Amino acid sequence: MSRGERKIVAIDLDNVLADTLGLWCELVQIRFKKTITKEMIPDPRLRGLRIGIRRPHLLRILREVWTHWERLPLVDKDAPLVIDHLRKRGYKVIILSSRSPEDRIYVEKWLKHNRIVVDELKFLGFSTQKKDHKEVDILIDDDAREIEEFVRMGKVGILYTQPWNKQISVRATYRVSSFQEIEEILDKLI
Repeated sequence: MSRGERKIVAIDLDNVLADTLGLWCELVQIRFKKTITKEMIPDPRLRGLRIGIRRPHLLRILREVWTHWERLPLVDKDAPLVIDHLRKRGYKVIILSSRSPEDRIYVEKWLKHNRIVVDELKFLGFSTQKKDHKEVDILIDDDAREIEEFVRMGKVGILYTQPWNKQISVRATYRVSSFQEIEEILDKLI
């Protein structure tokens, strides 16, 4: 791939790189004494979750998760190495997150701690859609709605499998469960 045609790969942060909803489940257990697992979550933005706690309270805890960045595990331990390989192959790798810019300090610490190097880090806030970033060629996300909108624009979408998207089918989309699978797909696209 030549410099002039450098493809941009956007990777979602929450639940693709960092297991934020895993830690969120722990925090809900501590605060509300409610046992919840990722398998019980119907949507990564907590829409439709019925556990007897109002959604604004659950979203507040979700926003708080990154203040505990040192407790956030990687979703896939191979992610740092695969991202490095993609960058060496000429891809521009960016993180495109629905998180608030206030989380930048925590995210940067987490990335450094996990030895993840990317070309750019963008915080969109909760209401901006990733499809609005026309410069992105390939999107890797766990939110099927984001992937569906992105693929409709004729772009490449890779849906990272999580419990909330296992039963969802998105046309013309790759589905993966690991960063090794992402690398294999992108190797074929070069």
